[in-house]
Amino acid sequence: MTQADKRDRSVLSSRLPGTWRLESRIDVTAAGERLVEPSLGDDPVALLFYDRSGHFAAQLMKRARSVAGPDGPSGARNNSRAQGGYDAYFGTYTVDDARGP
Repeated sequence: MTQADKRDRSVLSSRLPGTWRLESRIDVTAAGERLVEPSLGDDPVALLFYDRSGHFAAQLMKRARSVAGPDGPSGARNNSRAQGGYDAYFGTYTVDDARGP
């Protein structure tokens, strides 16, 4: 392995692409209070996908999921809301290696 290869593997933009399993999820309010997402719970099962061209996708599922009917209109800001204990979304991402994590 060359020095350039080692350097490339040390930056986040080189390490991030791939498939990842969510280990934990902690949401907090602006005041620092812990917030549990009611549809997914505080310990969802999730896979995160990052490709090298800047695309991202995520699938999250409540660990103790049961089959449920529609939740009705969401009213969510970005049209994202877990339905029956399942949520998925996608988009793009960027990494600023010079700025760091």
